[in-house]
Amino acid sequence: MSHDSNRISFIVLVLLSSVILPSGMARSAKGNGIDVACGLLASLDPAVWSGEVVIKLWDDSGGVLAGHRIVDGQGQVLVDLHRHFPAAALGRVEQGFGLDIGSLRAMRSRATARCKCDLSDLTSYFSVKVTPGAVVLEDVLEGLLSNPIVELAYPAPDHALIPPPVDVAPTTPPFVDGQGYLLAAPDGIGAVHAWTLPGGRGDGIAVVDMEAGWDLDHEDLDSCVDATIEGIGTVDPTLGWDYTHHGTAVLGVLFGSEGGYGVTGIVPRALCHVAPDWTVEHYYSIPRAIVMSTEHLAGGPGVILLEAQTAGPRYDPDLDPQRGLVPVEWEPPVFDAIELAVASGIVVVEAAGNGSQDLDDTGIYADRFDRDARDSGAIIVGAGQPLSHAPEWYTNHGSRVDLHAWGSLVTTTGYGDLFRGGDDVHQFYTGQFAGTSSASPIVTGAVAAYLGVVLEATGAAPTPIEVRKALVDTGTGQTVPSRHIGPQPDLRRALGATLAICGDGVVHVDETCDDWNESGGDGCSADCLSDETCGNGFLDTALGEACDDGDLGAGDGCSANCLSDETCGNGIVDAVKDEGCDDGNLADGDGCSSLCTVEEEASGGGCGCSMTGHPDGAFRLVELLVLLSVASVVTRRRK
Repeated sequence: MSHDSNRISFIVLVLLSSVILPSGMARSAKGNGIDVACGLLASLDPAVWSGEVVIKLWDDSGGVLAGHRIVDGQGQVLVDLHRHFPAAALGRVEQGFGLDIGSLRAMRSRATARCKCDLSDLTSYFSVKVTPGAVVLEDVLEGLLSNPIVELAYPAPDHALIPPPVDVAPTTPPFVDGQGYLLAAPDGIGAVHAWTLPGGRGDGIAVVDMEAGWDLDHEDLDSCVDATIEGIGTVDPTLGWDYTHHGTAVLGVLFGSEGGYGVTGIVPRALCHVAPDWTVEHYYSIPRAIVMSTEHLAGGPGVILLEAQTAGPRYDPDLDPQRGLVPVEWEPPVFDAIELAVASGIVVVEAAGNGSQDLDDTGIYADRFDRDARDSGAIIVGAGQPLSHAPEWYTNHGSRVDLHAWGSLVTTTGYGDLFRGGDDVHQFYTGQFAGTSSASPIVTGAVAAYLGVVLEATGAAPTPIEVRKALVDTGTGQTVPSRHIGPQPDLRRALGATLAICGDGVVHVDETCDDWNESGGDGCSADCLSDETCGNGFLDTALGEACDDGDLGAGDGCSANCLSDETCGNGIVDAVKDEGCDDGNLADGDGCSSLCTVEEEASGGGCGCSMTGHPDGAFRLVELLVLLSVASVVTRRRK
């Protein structure tokens, strides 16, 4: 063993160019065998090994488990586990994550037809639990990989040793803006805007949170009481309250009730589901939880949130409990299960992890996080500092990270540092939820709100890739670009760009302007069709326009200032129409004729103000003459 003398390393005796596969068997398009040959999956600290070995045959090998042997349809032995593992060391052996093989094949067939793409054969995965110390791991892996039908074999990490992806506590007081992540961009994701639109509270959208525990009896999580997916297994109670509080905090961000107390979730009307990835019956299996969730969500738009991280090549729990942890799709069966879910029309949101890793470092991660080389279709979420949008110090980063959201100071349910409700754990609240764990449910909420509004408006749900692109293209950009975590979702802009909504700040193809509101009189009309200038062809009543014929000429039925339709009786003297007066009516005998000419008897007093035109005008004229005469007499006497 080399050095790091503490690390498991082995020589892979697979020359892919010379492997001859049985007729009809497909090679995997993922290149997982090459990855193993590079030593990526094998670089696992021995202290983290779970005692489980994952084996993958080449796709469509047709292998099925028969005791401790993997055989083909004719009963021919493909892999005899007794050749590689001592009988006394062999424990549980599972195929396809313990799921029904026929169902897995049917799901793959449906998803392939839907996406018109190649998907990995999840029935080709086998897991073997052995007694650590009873086998020489390098010898076992070398022997398995010498079999030409085996594409992949690697040691699985023990996730019991990996802490929940949170507890990156800030040193500053936590109560900054409460649920500021709900507010309009740039501070928040614009949930408050989505709530004003039909479907914007996640109405009818199913969301599955996948992790290890929750307090489903919390007072603020009414919609999650019976949320566990049927048949998935029992949450392992030995994991402790760290995992329970973590899951409770995630659910509060998403589903906090609208009861007027506690917190309000981003999508309180979405359908709450939970899928434990760690169960008493099946131990730890994210692929199994993903597949069961995908099957559960079949037939409707839905979202799966992966609240987990896994050990990467640089992970050493003796040095740091978080550093070196990476997104769970690092593990091949998880990547393949995500790809199946996305191809089935399910949006998958995945925490980037708190491992402080540059996922673009090809010297460590090769092309496993290179979107051009392989793309599971998941939305990978990094953590940003609230308000500033700078990457949090601990977040994994790189070009594969799609979006970010608040990575600290998140107010939600659980933990109890903000409010303890008489020490009743079902009334605990926090103001310090953090990590990519807090960022991921915020992005998940944005996804569900986006899906709800678009589905309500159009009757059709966008594809997972379309959702990812819409949120990335319209989000609030990060600062400190040297560590890429992507933008923060902005629901107002994303929905506006998709549905051409007036007031989203984006000038769409059928809009003339968009100034972020739906009111007129401010230089952009309430319908975003007019810049509210005379001569643009739009009647802007908010500015008092009476007409607008698309030009600034006069005498054509609309005045040069758009305030007159150039008709007699409108109260405006239109000189270009030879009007001498316009008293706002079409009556004669009032100083202004029905043709808007000054009536002759009113010539001394002007249009509409002649003394003789008034019923008492003659009498008042006599009075004026008498007064003038008296004044003249008085003046002469003073002289």
